[in-house]
Amino acid sequence: MLQLTQKEYKKIMEGLDRVAFNSDSSNLTAYRQKVVDCLFEVFGYTNLFWLLDDEGRLMDPIFTNIEDKSMYEYFETYHTHDVLAPGNIPTGVPTAPILKNKDVMPYNQFKKTEYALHYFDRFGYIDEMGIYIYDKSELVGVIGLVRKKEEGHFSEVDRNCIQFLIKSIEGAFNAAAMISQEQREPILEARLTSREKEIVKLVRQGLLNKEIGEALSISVNTVKKHLQNVFQKMGVENRTELGYLLSRINL
Repeated sequence: MLQLTQKEYKKIMEGLDRVAFNSDSSNLTAYRQKVVDCLFEVFGYTNLFWLLDDEGRLMDPIFTNIEDKSMYEYFETYHTHDVLAPGNIPTGVPTAPILKNKDVMPYNQFKKTEYALHYFDRFGYIDEMGIYIYDKSELVGVIGLVRKKEEGHFSEVDRNCIQFLIKSIEGAFNAAAMISQEQREPILEARLTSREKEIVKLVRQGLLNKEIGEALSISVNTVKKHLQNVFQKMGVENRTELGYLLSRINL
């Protein structure tokens, strides 16, 4: 491991303090926001904190200092070309909690890819680094760091700084997920009406509101009303958060 400067160690200590598990950490969304803010404010890293759906696909990013248009185009087109996204990492690349682009392919090769030419170049990016959050052997979250051209590439010092934080982030993230599950699971079944349980089951199957309405012979507006009640009872704000919660509990 490279030797770090006193200034870098000071940042690491501040970072460890800010990402530590505390009474606010049981709210998973708030905890992810805390990590995103820490990485940006303490280390200057533009970053996104993703969850994963049941199929292992990236979803529900919390991010800072990233253009909405950049996020939209990533979701619409370029997530399938991102060499650090789960499922895209080439076979043979060793599993590691932190990966840089050059760990996957030489930079001269990367800059010729469609992802680099049509996405990175257009939005001024030059490099990215992935941080992979596990619950035992299951990948449950991904933090993506990106650098603009004027900032230069990520260095081994950047990797080493993150290396000091990752176990604390992983532990707090999983503890927050477990607390959320333990608090919600025993009471969710009793809170939901029979109709709401039917709708939750269909949401879990990936059906859209129109399809749910047709399956249950009710209007789309009625489906939306029931879903809003489900969101409120389960403490989530949208379908994405509901899907993540359902993937973590047995309902």
